[in-house]
Amino acid sequence: MASTGDVRYDGIDGIRVAAQLDGNDLEHVLIDATGVDLTARMTEDGQSAGADTTPAEPPAIVSRTSGMLRTARIVAGPATVQGYAVHLDVTVSDAAFDWVEYVSARDAGRSASAFGIEDSPETARLSGSFSARMRASDIAPLIRAVATPMLATTGVRLRRLEGTVTVSRRQVVKVRALASVRWKIFGATVRAAVSVQITPAAIVDVKRVRLRSWNPIVAIALLAARRQVRAVEGQRFDLNEEAGATAPRISNLRLSAGDDLAISARFG
Repeated sequence: MASTGDVRYDGIDGIRVAAQLDGNDLEHVLIDATGVDLTARMTEDGQSAGADTTPAEPPAIVSRTSGMLRTARIVAGPATVQGYAVHLDVTVSDAAFDWVEYVSARDAGRSASAFGIEDSPETARLSGSFSARMRASDIAPLIRAVATPMLATTGVRLRRLEGTVTVSRRQVVKVRALASVRWKIFGATVRAAVSVQITPAAIVDVKRVRLRSWNPIVAIALLAARRQVRAVEGQRFDLNEEAGATAPRISNLRLSAGDDLAISARFG
């Protein structure tokens, strides 16, 4: 069985970044991933796509200088992930940060890595918006393309993955999925059905969760999981409360599903 490794992404170098400075502030930053082809792959323990000389713990900070990100935009119109098109548009305004200097370079091979940007302890007025969409029919193939190499490192082969996502006018999201896997000589098919309602105020009501398999061995293994997921039914989760008082609040959260599966929200 192959050892578990890290996820590496090819294609990141194709992302374009432009920034406009005004003293210690970043007046505008544009991160454009349009046309970039991102591919995730697994690397075994101790191996990577290149020499990684970044220490596990960052060196001590010797100086901090406050700055402000006035406006930023992250756009992909679209980028491809594992060959599937994803449209993304994120805007951010008024994000406090610190320019920092470390006692030594974080990457021994790059002297410029002795400098960086970190979150500021100051209270930020961060606000912005987020939207993303992709073809609904691409969701299951994309998940399969990402999950297959990850599961392979544990000796599990994902032979089949199908799924559908529907969203009602009241933002009740229903997901039905079927996965067929094989581990050594054992094969099984697992079916899952989930129904949740997500409000514009970012409150999630769990309506229904079901897991089942016709394989008796897998069915027994699912018993414990089934009890846990059944306990979630009827519960309500406030995403803003879960994020904490200091996190930007999510509002106007919208979902839709047709030919495309889309999500958008504001935060601040």
